[in-house]
Amino acid sequence: MSVQERLHQLVDELPGERLDELLRFAEFLDQRSEWDALREFGRGHLSRLYGADGPDYSEVPLKPCR
Repeated sequence: MSVQERLHQLVDELPGERLDELLRFAEFLDQRSEWDALREFGRGHLSRLYGADGPDYSEVPLKPCR
């Protein structure tokens, strides 16, 4: 049985409230690819703004919390 066939079988057997959960999860998975694309766009934009000659913040000493 293929993944799609198994999924269709499970969907047919789910009660209504579980179908709502499944729909929200499927929408989340669909949206996640868009979020990943936006995150990569932001990283690329920042790397162009702060190229190799930008300030280096990696060695900033942190003050202890009191």
